[in-house]
Amino acid sequence: MIYRPYRNEETRSSVLSGIADSANEAAWARFFDTYAGYVFGIARRRGLPEPDADEIVQLVMRELVHGRALGQYDRTKGAFHLWLARLAVWRASNYRRGDEARRAAQARFAADPPLPPSLPEQGAAFEEEWRAAVLGEALRRLQAESNPVHYAAFYASTVENLPTEAISRLHGVSADNLYQIRRRLGARLRDLLAAAERDMETGAALPPS
Repeated sequence: MIYRPYRNEETRSSVLSGIADSANEAAWARFFDTYAGYVFGIARRRGLPEPDADEIVQLVMRELVHGRALGQYDRTKGAFHLWLARLAVWRASNYRRGDEARRAAQARFAADPPLPPSLPEQGAAFEEEWRAAVLGEALRRLQAESNPVHYAAFYASTVENLPTEAISRLHGVSADNLYQIRRRLGARLRDLLAAAERDMETGAALPPS
């Protein structure tokens, strides 16, 4: 499981433009930050280069933020992340067919958003992307409640895998302090992972319709 934070602020701003209500914009911004990395990872898994994967993020998120796609999700029929993966795969597949086919697919979607197709055999790889997305959400929650220096040291050690000596120089913590930080924040992260996955799957992370 590799956590790759999604930091394309231009795409984020483009997707969220046009939302007049500030509270609703904040909710959708949270939604974008929670799921954009997952969509990006799926597009990359489908063989798209990073610029095209960014475009898939924008297309999918626009359909969810400004369109009718999210209204198709039925919580009684399966996990949200599998539904979202199917939508991302559908978009990525159409994107690779060329401009003319892509415009036709976009027109059909605008007229009557279809249920995305079943996941291909790469479902296991998409599950790995989902694990990374859950980790990202849990890390954001951990950062929000932690001492900034302690979180930075923990992130450098556990996510970036920097050596202890480098972390001590960068963040001013001793090897013993780093051990204590890793143990304490690591235990908290395990709790947050369970909560983040539950919220992301049950719809608690989705903006109100």
